[in-house]
Amino acid sequence: MTNHQLTTIVLAVASADTRPADDAAGNLQALRDLEQLGQWIATQTDDQALAARQNGATWQQIGSALGLTRQAVHMRWGRISSFAGWDQGADPYGPI
Repeated sequence: MTNHQLTTIVLAVASADTRPADDAAGNLQALRDLEQLGQWIATQTDDQALAARQNGATWQQIGSALGLTRQAVHMRWGRISSFAGWDQGADPYGPI
């Protein structure tokens, strides 16, 4: 998604509360916009978490940044980082 597309979606979502409640087409468009935005945010979160791990952040630090436990972030991204070889021989939860 380009910055322009992202900006367009964010602006559409931000203005969604001004649509009349009986405007089903507007509501459906807002749902599509929110879904696209949610997918973009999820992808960015994955990319940043994995990049942080690759750049030396611990699972504890990543969890702290997201308001999650180190175990939760390890469950979400640990297999990917292990598969990529970033955690070879390391404690699966990283240093405490």
